[in-house]
Amino acid sequence: MDLVSLYMNQVDETDWSRERLKRHPQVRGCATVAEALTLGGSKLAVDGAVPVGEHGKYPDFRSHAAGVQRPTGSGVQAKCSYSRFR
Repeated sequence: MDLVSLYMNQVDETDWSRERLKRHPQVRGCATVAEALTLGGSKLAVDGAVPVGEHGKYPDFRSHAAGVQRPTGSGVQAKCSYSRFR
């Protein structure tokens, strides 16, 4: 399996992803999930995706009845790596 692209959301000074991209120049750092999936083209260019959800800063989704709710759908954009299988 080859790691070919990486999308990162909410990168701060403690994040290791930028350093890892420098150490592995064959992996493409992408600005969007779409770019990571298509490698900048117009068609799907990877065989698999590995989403990694980590703690982050997201809007407060409190309601009186349910207490704290976790964000879902497009409200959560985690680090995702995309791979080609050999």
